[in-house]
Amino acid sequence: MNQDFPELQQFLAGYFNQDWMCDHKNADDVIDFFTSDVSTDVLLEVQSELDRLIMTNMTEQELQDYLFTDIGCYY
Repeated sequence: MNQDFPELQQFLAGYFNQDWMCDHKNADDVIDFFTSDVSTDVLLEVQSELDRLIMTNMTEQELQDYLFTDIGCYY
């Protein structure tokens, strides 16, 4: 589990896993499913963690590597 962004990891790795395209038509469907599946508190925490991740100012390549390797996102 990623200690810096645990809720964001749960969202990105749990919902955008390697099979997400088998379960949903597109990314918007994944997001809709996620937002209907979790509490408002979780949504707010994911948003906060996403904001913090953006503020790290990683390059696009660093961010891509981080999301795939450290977070486990397959989007």
